[in-house]
Amino acid sequence: VLLMIVGLATNFTVIVETTTLWTPVASYPYRHLRWIKGESGFPPPPRYFVIYLHAEGDNVLGKSQMERAFEALDVVRNTTHYNDVCSESNYVDEKGVRTCEIEGMTRFWNSSKAFFENSVKSDEDVIRDASVRVFPDGIPVMHDLFMGNFEREGLYGPFISAQSFYTFIHTPDNQKTIDWELDAADTVVKLDDEWAADPTTNMRVEVIAFESVSSELVRGIEQDIPLIPLVFLIMSIFTALCFARRNKVY
Repeated sequence: VLLMIVGLATNFTVIVETTTLWTPVASYPYRHLRWIKGESGFPPPPRYFVIYLHAEGDNVLGKSQMERAFEALDVVRNTTHYNDVCSESNYVDEKGVRTCEIEGMTRFWNSSKAFFENSVKSDEDVIRDASVRVFPDGIPVMHDLFMGNFEREGLYGPFISAQSFYTFIHTPDNQKTIDWELDAADTVVKLDDEWAADPTTNMRVEVIAFESVSSELVRGIEQDIPLIPLVFLIMSIFTALCFARRNKVY
């Protein structure tokens, strides 16, 4: 027990970073990744924060559904430190502002709720705007990358329906972003709980962040650490019973 206490108090560390945790240290991919990040001089690739929206299998190409999409996006953008995180991004928008690049359905309206409200008055307007092949900022559209199970008239005709879509937020790869991601993900989860309790909508929102797996590992470890002394006690009792002998010689 004393050795366990000393170990936890001195050399105990928690490693949850997936590259370090699962990749052999001497492997070429691991060494190449360290060189690219630390010595190459290239800007680090952005992290991702993805908001998925669906209506439990129903069509999501409608005005009310897109209003929910902007609600979810604004919840994330209004989280604490979002502006601080995005101020260190490598992306600069059409206004010359350094911010986080946002891809997905909301980009058809420049990810602006005001722009959306001014240009969309009906479900038909959503379908019209989402069926174009170029975003308003001139970037070509690849609908397959952010729309799920969609139907459209012909190869390039207007859409008929879609069952899901996502909004993809690129964030800088630094410690400030890592600290922000967990709070932002929790905020989206709370929003989904509110939608689930709202009888007027069947829209749901899901979230996954670059740090999601590592964050869940940390949560699991923190919950399991109090069990270590109990496991140690149980194994000690089990070992003592297995090797116990009534005869002092044998």
